[in-house]
Amino acid sequence: MMLAACDQFRYEQYGHKGHHPSCSENLYIAMRREGYEIDVVPQPVNFFTNTCIDAESNLTSPPNPVPRGAYVELEALMDLICVASSCPFDLAIPDWLINSEDGITELIVEVKE
Repeated sequence: MMLAACDQFRYEQYGHKGHHPSCSENLYIAMRREGYEIDVVPQPVNFFTNTCIDAESNLTSPPNPVPRGAYVELEALMDLICVASSCPFDLAIPDWLINSEDGITELIVEVKE
């Protein structure tokens, strides 16, 4: 939970020109599809992001040790809307490998009632 959802502003800070998909945008789109307009993007739970704080208090994202096929199981104890996003961050930033070295990976969500 050390990283905010990626957004257009972050991509621009890293030098990207033009539109780039982001977790924030994915949330806005998903909520709009359900008939909700949101003003604030809540901070995400990053289940598979390997984020570290180094000795100088800098955030780094070394290669992720989570193996393919790993999963998280959640149980909702009340009605809710849950949005899941496979982070589309794909910029080549030193010490910042948010996604797999092979690139963005597939995200499968199963809902059981």
